[in-house]
Amino acid sequence: MAVSFRPIALEDLRQIRDYIAEDNVDVARRFIASLRDHCQKLDQAPLIGRARNELAEGIRSLPFGHYLIFYRVLNTGKPEIVRVLHGARDLEALFDET
Repeated sequence: MAVSFRPIALEDLRQIRDYIAEDNVDVARRFIASLRDHCQKLDQAPLIGRARNELAEGIRSLPFGHYLIFYRVLNTGKPEIVRVLHGARDLEALFDET
């Protein structure tokens, strides 16, 4: 996998999986697998997402359903997933914590 994930982004994925799994474990597994596959597409087109400098310098976002994948392009040209958050959350507050 060329796209890397920060530890907090992996924790976001675990929390999303656990939340969905409360209703259906199989759906949760499939959703997370699809989301991770979507993240890997950034390797081929790392600048496809929208610039989100209002959250943090160099941050971009890419939608996936109701979620937003936040990432930055490293000096190597490879994307690093910074967070994966539901779009209805207070994004500014969550990025202030990061």
